[in-house]
Amino acid sequence: MHFIESIYFMSGLLAVCAGMPQLLKIVKTRSSEGFYVATWVFWVFSQSISLTYSIFIGAVSYMILNIIWIGFYISMVLLILRYSESKRLSLRFLSTYATVPSRVKGLLTGNNNIDKL
Repeated sequence: MHFIESIYFMSGLLAVCAGMPQLLKIVKTRSSEGFYVATWVFWVFSQSISLTYSIFIGAVSYMILNIIWIGFYISMVLLILRYSESKRLSLRFLSTYATVPSRVKGLLTGNNNIDKL
């Protein structure tokens, strides 16, 4: 391993460690407010391309670092989804309205009376 490659690898590991407080914040607060899942999904996609490239050129240290990053990003995505407030709100909405099929049927058929809803 070349000197610059060692520095790259160490800085990458430190960068992952620097992101850990975000992950821990979600776990401790049980809230992912302020974290946008689309951003983290994009990072998974981007890092996957980087992993593909590192495999293509045969750079083992890059592969390892990319796998670590992908693991971190996937963890963030899963935690954001798990503790998402909008998910909880949508589940409450569904549980409220899924139990009243006549309301949905009326909305779909156009035979609805706004006073009864």
